[in-house]
Amino acid sequence: MNAQPPAKVESLRDGARDGSGAVLRITPVDGLAFHAIAVPQDWYSYTGPTWVYVIEAEDGLTLIDAGSSLVVEHMKTAFRMISLDPAAIDRVVISHGHIDHDGGALGLAKEWDVEVWAHILWDRLRSHDRTELAGDGWDRVQDAIDDDLKEDEPLGRTTSLEKRVERQRKYSELRRDVNVARLVEHGDEVSGFTFYHTPGHAPDELTVQKRGVLFAGDHILPEITPHPTIKSRLPEKIRNGLPDRYRDEDKFYGLDVYLQSLMVIAGMGEETLVMPAHRLVNRGKLNVLTARRAREIAEHHLERIGAILEIMGSSSWSLGDLTKKLFAHRRLHNVYEAALHETMAHVELLVRHEDVVQTPENRFVSTGTQRYLGVLSSA
Repeated sequence: MNAQPPAKVESLRDGARDGSGAVLRITPVDGLAFHAIAVPQDWYSYTGPTWVYVIEAEDGLTLIDAGSSLVVEHMKTAFRMISLDPAAIDRVVISHGHIDHDGGALGLAKEWDVEVWAHILWDRLRSHDRTELAGDGWDRVQDAIDDDLKEDEPLGRTTSLEKRVERQRKYSELRRDVNVARLVEHGDEVSGFTFYHTPGHAPDELTVQKRGVLFAGDHILPEITPHPTIKSRLPEKIRNGLPDRYRDEDKFYGLDVYLQSLMVIAGMGEETLVMPAHRLVNRGKLNVLTARRAREIAEHHLERIGAILEIMGSSSWSLGDLTKKLFAHRRLHNVYEAALHETMAHVELLVRHEDVVQTPENRFVSTGTQRYLGVLSSA
């Protein structure tokens, strides 16, 4: 592997082509070295393994992200290679509530009494399945899936409902049984780390800075652009359990929120080294990022909005047809639901800016304006 500035990267163990199983030692220009361990998923993942970062600090070892349920066995092997004792792990910081980032938290806590740190929204929302969230965008996605399943060769769900329910049940149990030792919020400075709440890909997303290095979770990735959330409406029983500052869901769900969070990182300067949770290594290539990548991702989403408006023209579109046209260059089998969410997030932003209207028949029509173009300047 050929490292590139602003960090020196040494491979202590080469992994698979997607990086799975690799162990790296990374030394930024400021000399604060840390390790990166690629923990594979226990299912097929297009994004590859989750990179768990190991940072040595004065008050113990910190992990950024818990990875999948396979994390314990991979930590044991990797820690022997880096000559550290996993029993010395003091804490794990959960970047956000997705199974490939928090699925190993309970295992780490049980195996080595590791403290779990997370954003308050992770703690408040973890016992609730996302199907409990209401919202027009969610309804339109479900409508499109239902319509697709009526086709002779549906693109949609290939996993049975029973398997999906069982997988979600197990994941909910893993999260529910975690004891959160510390809740961290935007601007907190603890143990030499600065925490930023950067919602948009997930409502509870944390990015964590240590000196000139930003551990970005799924907020910023190389090669691919993270999916933004679609707007959600929390049931009263959930909303009432949240502090007042988190009761307006529009402040932590949606593409507009994600773009605002990206611009926070873009403003940190190109000297900031960004460590992603996926694709740090892929197809044998090392991807070292700086904060510049945040603006690139934001601009990609604006380009996608432009493509949607071009497709729409003066016709009305269902979400399903619009998604299939937008992603006509890709095979959508097994990823159709994710593609629907991606399209819906962009259409929602257009509706909010009145560049698109939704008809009573739940179809979408362009108004011919491009008010969305100011979204980055206002972020």
